[in-house]
Amino acid sequence: MRIFQAHDLTVPKTASNDTIVSLVVQAFERTGVPDPGCWFSFEDNLTLKRSAVQKVLKDEPAFARYESRGEGLLSQEGVARLSTLNDLNEPDWNIAPTPLSALTRWLRLVFVTYKFGRAEVLVPHPLFGEPVPGHGSRSGWHPALRLRYSSAFAQRQIDVSCRVEHHRGGDLDESPPPPRDPRADVLVSALGKVRSGWIFEPESDEEHERRAEILALGWNWRRDATAGVSPVGFPFALPEPPIPFVERPPPLKADLVSAFKPRGYKYDASRSGHGEYVLVKRTARGHGVEACFDVGPMTHGVLVSWLVHGPGWGANFDVPVWSGKHASDRYPVDSLATWVKIVANAGAVIDHIEATMLPKIEARVDRAPRWWRP
Repeated sequence: MRIFQAHDLTVPKTASNDTIVSLVVQAFERTGVPDPGCWFSFEDNLTLKRSAVQKVLKDEPAFARYESRGEGLLSQEGVARLSTLNDLNEPDWNIAPTPLSALTRWLRLVFVTYKFGRAEVLVPHPLFGEPVPGHGSRSGWHPALRLRYSSAFAQRQIDVSCRVEHHRGGDLDESPPPPRDPRADVLVSALGKVRSGWIFEPESDEEHERRAEILALGWNWRRDATAGVSPVGFPFALPEPPIPFVERPPPLKADLVSAFKPRGYKYDASRSGHGEYVLVKRTARGHGVEACFDVGPMTHGVLVSWLVHGPGWGANFDVPVWSGKHASDRYPVDSLATWVKIVANAGAVIDHIEATMLPKIEARVDRAPRWWRP
């Protein structure tokens, strides 16, 4: 098992992109590491008349080998416009050192001077860890510092994140493992305020097979639920759902929390909101369990799911709340009385999952370390 820690830089909304680039450069300078690598992917902003990619090619002719044209993407003059420059699809992930002065200049050009529609720069270095095999150009999986920007979401600031390897192989201790390279802590500290979380990546064939087996349990369950196969007798028989639009339902949280509190669940406000109600608990072996009630904003129909997960694995189960040909579809919440019946039916199914499926899953995995948080 490979264990990484992901860090997301948090900066004031008033910070300019030039300031953010300076923070990144200063972090590398303070760490005193040799020159890092640099991979990139850029895309034109098609709402602008001038192509930023063409500007790059004019300034840096050697980058022509990375160009690719998007079919059907035309400029206002009707000429096919260059869509992307991309070296994240290179066949090997060997880290080619880039002098820090050149990297600094390049980051300022990309995120301050040029006007891309989307830009991503990946800055790898051995202090972050080795690339994860099998993920190709999926840069988010690789240990590195990453800077991203996209105008598609009216984004003004660069997103800066960092993924650092902490552990590889062997048993886990009772305390969180430190970075494999101590210099990574120095660099992350130099970035400033960050939000951090753990990522577990299976490495051995046995670990991958175990994760696949657990996922299959959820998929097989979903197949039966979609076919209208109910694993239990429901406490309430709900009728075929009405087709017309349903009026906005009354407040739902209190009855849901009341029904699941005796089962050991707590309402998680940080994961809930916008019609989604998430209840969580931990199993006796330290793994995380979530029951999610997702009430749609238009039809006010509810979908219920149940998730169990641990370090490097997880399985999701659909929870039907009525017996019918379309039991996997949303069921409309047209009144508080209907909601109470939905919650009771969902609770019966979840009780069945916890009694039958959860023991099978936890028998396949180790106890979660105490420091791990779902």
